[in-house]
Amino acid sequence: MTKNLQIEILYHEADADIQSFIEMNTTNTIRNLKEDIKSRIDDLKKVDFVILNNELNNSNILDDDLQLSQIATSGIIKLKILPTIVDVTIVSESDDPKNLQIDITEPLQEAINKLVTNDYPSRYVFAYEILENEYRVCCSTLPLSSHDWWYNRLRLIRRIYKEDKEHVKNELNRKFLIENAHSAIARGLSAYSLKKWAKIAALKLLLITEDPSKTFDLYYVKENIAKLVSPAVLKENSLYQPILNKFNKLKHEDLEDIETLYLQESSESGCQCAYIEAIKFKIGKNIGSKFGIWHNRYIFVSPTNIEIFKGYGVTEKYSCVFKEINDIRSEEPSTIILILKNGDSWMINSKSQSKIRRLHIMLTSISIIVKDDMITEKTEKDNKSEEILGEQIGEMIPNIKNLQSYGIDEKKEIKKTKDLIIDYIEPPPKTIRTESSSEESKKIRYSEIIPPKNDDSEDDENGLCFLSEHIKVLEIHEELEDNSNKSLTDEELEEIERDKFFETGTDVDWRKNSFTIIAFFFILFQIILIYYSLKKKYT
Repeated sequence: MTKNLQIEILYHEADADIQSFIEMNTTNTIRNLKEDIKSRIDDLKKVDFVILNNELNNSNILDDDLQLSQIATSGIIKLKILPTIVDVTIVSESDDPKNLQIDITEPLQEAINKLVTNDYPSRYVFAYEILENEYRVCCSTLPLSSHDWWYNRLRLIRRIYKEDKEHVKNELNRKFLIENAHSAIARGLSAYSLKKWAKIAALKLLLITEDPSKTFDLYYVKENIAKLVSPAVLKENSLYQPILNKFNKLKHEDLEDIETLYLQESSESGCQCAYIEAIKFKIGKNIGSKFGIWHNRYIFVSPTNIEIFKGYGVTEKYSCVFKEINDIRSEEPSTIILILKNGDSWMINSKSQSKIRRLHIMLTSISIIVKDDMITEKTEKDNKSEEILGEQIGEMIPNIKNLQSYGIDEKKEIKKTKDLIIDYIEPPPKTIRTESSSEESKKIRYSEIIPPKNDDSEDDENGLCFLSEHIKVLEIHEELEDNSNKSLTDEELEEIERDKFFETGTDVDWRKNSFTIIAFFFILFQIILIYYSLKKKYT
C-alpha cells in the first residue's frame, strides 16, 4: 500500500536558510523529487544540486534511483539541498579571506591543492565552526558533502609535523608554523595531557611576554590563560602553578630556542590539529563480546597519535601511535574495532553511521610521514609525486575489503603502483534533467584508497600481499614515546581501575574480577538466607 509523505526541504539562498514543503507518494524516486523541486522553486531551476540525508547509504548524497519509501521512517522526511558547486569563504592565518568555488562531490584535498602551491598541500586541513568557538577538522579524502557542513566558513590550517624541524630554521617559516599551531589550540582542535599543556602554555606565555626576565605571579598566568590553552581546559585551575613553574624555568632561554621548542612540544606528543568525534568506547582483549561497559568519550586523531579523552580534550584516558595498530575493522553499520599489537582492542561505536564512516576513512587515510628507506624501486614519476605531496597518504595500508564497504559497490580495478595513492573512481554517469528537459550526463567522482601492488606475490586474487591480515605497518622516522598512561594523575589512574573493576566481558577472567566475585558471594548468601528462613517457617 502506497502513501503520501510530507517532505521538508532546506536550502540556502542569499545568506539565508529557506524551508519548503512538498507532498509526494512513496513510490517516487529522488530523481522525481528533483524534477518536482525544479518546477516549484525558482531559485533552484537552473542549479545542479544534490539531496542529502546524513544517515543513509555510503555517502550523504542520495542516489537518483532511490525510492522515497526506502528513506522514510515516518510520515515526514527532512532533507537538505546543496548545489554541486558552492562558493565558500576560506580564511587562514597568513592570507586575507578568499572566495573559492568547491565541488562538493570531490575530495577536499583537491580544493587544498588549488590554495597551497608553495608548501606540502597534504599537511593542510580545512576546519569549520559547528558551535561558537567549537570547530571540526574535515577529512581531506572525503568530499564536503560527507561532513556536517552547512555554509560555514572554512578555515585552512597548517598541521605541524615533527619533520618540520627543517622549516623552523627559517624565521618566517617558524613564525608561520607558530601561528597555525596556536590557531588549532585556540579553536579546541589540539589536545594534550595536563602535564603537556603546562609546558606548551608556559612556552606560549614566554612568546607573548615582552620582558620574560621580570618576576610574575599566578595572577599573570590567570590573566593570560585564554591565550595559551584550548577552551576545553580553561577551567583547569590545577594548570596555573605548573605553567608558572615552567615559565620561570625556561624564561632565560633564547627566543629562537623557545619558538622551536614550542613547535616541537606541539607536534611530538598529544594530538595537534586533530580530527575529533564524540563516540561510545570500550577496551578489552575480546572486544567483540556483547558484554562490557560503554563509556561516552571523545576520540582525537592526529598524524602522530590517536587519543581517547573522557571530556572534550580534558582528561586523557588512552593513547596509541599508528605503528601500534595491527588492524582496523568495521563491524555492523556503526562500529569500528582497532586491534593493537599489545593484544588490546578498542571498540568505537556511534548511532550515526555517517560519523563512523568518516572516522573509519580518516583512520585509514590520514597523512603520515613514513621512512624513506621503506619505499623501494620508485620510478621518476613516483619521486615527482612525493615531492609534491611531501609524504605518503597513510602510515598503514587499510584492509581494502573493509574500506570498500563504505564505498561504491561495483568492482574497481586495482592499479599497478608502488605507493599508496588517492585515486578517483568514476561510476556510470548520473542523469540530471535540465530546465529544457534535455538530459545531460554529469560524472560525480568519489575518493577511494588504492593499495600498492606486490609484484612478488601471485597468490592473492588481486596480486596483493598484506601483513597481519591486509595491514602493512611502516616505520616512522623516529620512535615515538608511548605516553598512554604515564602522564595521568593518581585520580585518573584510580578511575581507570574503577572501570576495570566493573568490566564483565567474556574476555575477562571472572576469578580475577573483584566485582564478579563479590556479586557471586552476595547472591550465594541471599540463597542461603532464603533457604533457612523457609526451613524455619515450615518446621
